[in-house]
Amino acid sequence: RVRLQAFVEAPGGKGKALPVQRLRANPPKKITAADVRLAVTRAANYVVRQMRDDGKFEYIYYPLEDSHSPPGEYSLPRHAGTTWFLALATKTTGDKRVSAAADKAITYLAANAVPDACRRTPYACLGSDKHADLGSAALAAVAISEYQQATGNKSYARLAHRLGSFILYMQKPNGDFCHQYAPDRKERNCEEILLYYSGEATLALAKLYKATGDERYLPALERAMDFLVGEKYDFFLGQFFISEDHWTCIAADVLPESLNKETYARFCYAFSALNRRAQVRPGQGIMGDLSGAFSITPFFMPHNTPVGSRTEANVGTLLLARRRGEETPELRAVVMDALRFLVDHMIKPDSAWHYKNP
Repeated sequence: RVRLQAFVEAPGGKGKALPVQRLRANPPKKITAADVRLAVTRAANYVVRQMRDDGKFEYIYYPLEDSHSPPGEYSLPRHAGTTWFLALATKTTGDKRVSAAADKAITYLAANAVPDACRRTPYACLGSDKHADLGSAALAAVAISEYQQATGNKSYARLAHRLGSFILYMQKPNGDFCHQYAPDRKERNCEEILLYYSGEATLALAKLYKATGDERYLPALERAMDFLVGEKYDFFLGQFFISEDHWTCIAADVLPESLNKETYARFCYAFSALNRRAQVRPGQGIMGDLSGAFSITPFFMPHNTPVGSRTEANVGTLLLARRRGEETPELRAVVMDALRFLVDHMIKPDSAWHYKNP
């Protein structure tokens, strides 16, 4: 039998050796609220550092080479989602650099992402004259609504209103949405379904209603939620699985009290319970140090991104349950274990010694 152990000298020398697991020095067994706030601050600072002069973001950073991924087709949904994070971090940190970066990112969308064919219409789409999609518009509306609430700055309120009109235009009678649009032909493409977009659009309606109180969003929001927790699964195999529905449960937390339906809560409780069953537990064999992540068998390494997105949904579900007086230890545990994993796996100064530019 062979047992391997790795150590690195602690910062400042003095001969103290820190144990290393998967390149992480001294992983924490527990975390505090202060640890999470610090992690949010570090994440926000990282995003600010990845912002280009034109308001776009560098997507992938390769730390061993100190380089970024080559330019390719720019992802507007990811730009908008990152902007939403900056708006959330503005509320958490109060950092003016973060707020300024959020403003710059929204300015980029307003100036460069609305095609000419969507500038002369009652609604605004995001993309090109040939192709626009629902996810870009939805997450941009979410980002603007969050930024407006965090800062009180209503400079982009008109754009958010027009994006909301586009989302309403893309909704089907059954509550689901068409996911793609050809601005030059003014044609909706309702055939090709893209992952996440219906949930993102539902969250956008909820955020827009919360930011504006505009009643036109309420019936559309209720139809969307009813579809996502009902008709979407109304087929034989639908009783055996839950899809990537984290956006549904993030939206459920933002719904007005008038739409706080039992069916929405039960759906999200089931989603959180499924997450808990897939969550790696401490001492679970060779993956024990990855406790808190969500895994599909020990043969695949868990990815960090789903831990973040599912935890957003689980936090929303926990808050929803708390308002309903239905919080449980299991709901809290799935959140706390995942947060510990995320804080643990964040690259910090004491785990970047092998990077070209720490």
